[in-house]
This record gives sequence, C-alpha cells and structure tokens, in this order.
Amino acid sequence: SPDYLNCDPTQAREDFLQRVRKYERVYETIRDDNLSYIKVMNLSSKVVCNKIHGRTQHRILAFLMSLHIIERPVWLVRPGQIDID
Repeated sequence: SPDYLNCDPTQAREDFLQRVRKYERVYETIRDDNLSYIKVMNLSSKVVCNKIHGRTQHRILAFLMSLHIIERPVWLVRPGQIDID
C-alpha cells in the first residue's frame, strides 16, 4: 500500500491491524435480504450482491469485480480478418 511505502514492515503491519480493529467496531454486517447491496470480501476474492437492478448498479458491480491489488497483464486482442463462404 502507498500508505506504508517507506515504513518498517513490523510497524506497517501493526498500523494496518489497528485500522482493521477500528473498522470492525463501526461496520455492521448486512443481514436484511430486502435491501439492495454489494459485499466485497477479501479484496474481490468473493463478491455477493443482492437485488441489483438498473444500469448504474450493474456498472458499479462490474467496476468492483474488476478491481485487483496486484499487477497483472492486460491483453488487448484484435481479431484477424475472416473469410466467410
């Protein structure tokens, strides 16, 4: 994380765990299936959505599902010419 770029690894880990503890005190798990929501768990390794309707909600869901925290190749492919009989 850019927050810990020039930081001692032990100190960075402790700060990160302290942040997590603060978040755990204020965040609440959504248990009401009548609500519309998107849950992103473990940095996009699991995404749960409920009652997602409409263009904006689908675009937000697609964006959240496409997030990655590590570098990876992106392949841009252009199809070749096809001869159709």
